This record gives sequence, structure tokens and C-alpha cells, in this order.
Amino acid sequence: MGFFDKVKNFVGGSSMVNIEFTEIERQPASSATLPIGDSVVKGKYKITAVKDCVVLAHIAEFRTRWTERDGTLGTMHVEDRVDEKNQVIGAPYQFPYTMKPGDVMEAGFCIGDVRIQDFLMKSYGVATPTPPIEVFLKVIVDVKGSPFDPECEQKITVV
Repeated sequence: MGFFDKVKNFVGGSSMVNIEFTEIERQPASSATLPIGDSVVKGKYKITAVKDCVVLAHIAEFRTRWTERDGTLGTMHVEDRVDEKNQVIGAPYQFPYTMKPGDVMEAGFCIGDVRIQDFLMKSYGVATPTPPIEVFLKVIVDVKGSPFDPECEQKITVV
């Protein structure tokens, strides 16, 4: 556990909810693939409350990472943010919403304007994601009063 993970754990923000990817592009999240020319990434995730909390937003991000060049956080290229100003019609929740311990909320994302080859060329000077370059999705749940918002990431294979 790194220093910042220890701080997050101590302060308690990241333990308000647990987040888990359930599906990416209609595939199991753990083995999802994405064609290099695909311009949209869709998926689903599950949020489980650990403590009483108020959720202000869901943020899904498309990121790449080459640890030696841009660190462990990687580079965020595009995001899908859903909050009080940008509600999802027909969703089972409206922001802000409250959760009690044990409550489960299922949510989805649709990240548009994905240009994988452009992102790789601009960030790393290559056109295909070969090791050590990783492509991944990150979901962040903005929890009111939390100094460190809970997050989850899932690597995806680009084909």
C-alpha cells in the first residue's frame, strides 16, 4: 500500500462506497476488448455503500498509462460526467442521492470522442498500445464531504 493509499484509508473518504465494473462493451469487465478504431466506450458498474453518504456525481474516464512517462495515474483523455447539471433520463437515481450501508446502485457510462490512435500518438509517439502502455477505464464516485473520492479502474485490451 502506497503512502497516498494509506492517507486515503486513514481519512476514510475512499471507504464510503465500493465500486466494481460489471460490463464493458457487453463483455465481462475483466476480459473486455475494444477495437482500436472504436469511438465510443460503454459499460456498467455497481456502487455498494459502506457508510451513510450523499453521492454528488459519477465520472467515467478513458485513460492511458505509461508509468515511466506519466506516472501511475496515467493520462486522462476523455470523460463522461453525470451530476446534478447533467442527469440521466430514466436512471433510478437523481443527483444528489443518498445511500445507506448495504445499498447497491447500478450505473452505466458512455464515453464518446474516443480516438485511441490519436491519444497514443500525442502522449507517447506510438500508434498502437504495446507494453508498457496500458489502456484503462476509471470510475470515480464524487461523495459529499469526502477528501478522497472512491474510484475503481479496469484495464482493457485494445485489438
